[in-house]
Amino acid sequence: RVPPWTPQEEQELRELYWKYKEVEGGDTIAAILAHLPTPGHTRRQVVKQLVRM
Repeated sequence: RVPPWTPQEEQELRELYWKYKEVEGGDTIAAILAHLPTPGHTRRQVVKQLVRM
């Protein structure tokens, strides 16, 4: 079972998304994963959470 995202993690994810969504030729999700302070979330979990938000 995947632990739920905390409000702080959601805020960090939102900020990283807005920071990296405009990067040309880059993989937005890979950039977010590289900069998430809380390791352990998979690419799929990040995408799923972004869609939920």
